[in-house]
Amino acid sequence: AMSLNTLAIYLDNNGQQREALQTAQEATNLHRTLVEHNPAAYTPDLAASLNNLAIYLDNNGQQREALQTAQEATNLHRTLVEHNPAAYTPDLAASLNTLAIYLDNNGQQREALQTAQEATNLHRTLVEHNPAAYTPDLAASLNTLAIYLDNNGQQREALQTAQEATNLYRELVNENFRTFSSRFTTTLGIYAKLLDHCGDAAEATRIRQERDDVLKRIEEEGDA
Repeated sequence: AMSLNTLAIYLDNNGQQREALQTAQEATNLHRTLVEHNPAAYTPDLAASLNNLAIYLDNNGQQREALQTAQEATNLHRTLVEHNPAAYTPDLAASLNTLAIYLDNNGQQREALQTAQEATNLHRTLVEHNPAAYTPDLAASLNTLAIYLDNNGQQREALQTAQEATNLYRELVNENFRTFSSRFTTTLGIYAKLLDHCGDAAEATRIRQERDDVLKRIEEEGDA
């Protein structure tokens, strides 16, 4: 089953999306069989397999099935967290982020916002215990949350959230430019757009200039 999950990744990376989906479905079916015989041992693998399957379903245009699969994965991760929070809270937070995307894709904007808020709260808790490991995940989660707040008409809250994400990415870029610069430019773009929405055109212009400076440095370092 694990080999099939790995094969699905390689198929997807090579543009064989339909074959990747079929392989991921086979892996998930095998994990379901394993869980029937030994839930304690194999439920984490089934949850991970469902997360992968949701991605491949979405890649193949099956958005409703992707949502249902992501919901099942999230429910399994909730159960795992009840028994072992330290081990499975990171997986639940990641699963919630994925679920929020599929809820939004299916027009369930309020539910997407609530799910993104839950994911962000979990990432905050993780950062309190291990900032080095989980600050990048919190920054990404804040970006997602800012978008859904804006989609739900909460522009002031969206702006504050995007500002927090931007500040976190600035710190990350200072520590490791190559790893985080691309995500930083995306975050700056989101922040500038929200500044425009809130009527602060001058600050939006300054943030876009910062984004352009980062893009220029990326290009220069790529040519070096």
